[in-house]
Amino acid sequence: MLTKSDNADPIRLLSELKNAGIKSHVFCMFGFPGTGVKEAFNTVEFALKHADLIDTLDIFPFYYARHTKVEGVKILDNPDFTWNVEYRYEPASPDTLPSSEVNILAEQLGKLVWSEHPQWFHPVYRMYSPWN
Repeated sequence: MLTKSDNADPIRLLSELKNAGIKSHVFCMFGFPGTGVKEAFNTVEFALKHADLIDTLDIFPFYYARHTKVEGVKILDNPDFTWNVEYRYEPASPDTLPSSEVNILAEQLGKLVWSEHPQWFHPVYRMYSPWN
């Protein structure tokens, strides 16, 4: 979906890294336009099934960053506000989740993965502000 032309076999790649003694880090982004709940669950299922090959893992929601162009979403915020670094968005097509649902999806799946493999997450990602 990200059109990065990266089509390596993930199991083979992770296995080769492990066999060579190289630590692996898996970055999971949920909610990129054209992906949804099914793809997010498939990603988490893959990670849990192949946990022995993964050293660390991140889960992030897709967000529409300033100065980017992403098809499939419509910005809800005023793009003329110069202080915005990211924007709320709504789907421009039926196969895209709204930003509010993407955030919930990433949060819930992050909690699931945390409950199974807390060692995957860097401690900084689990810090909470004392002012919340």
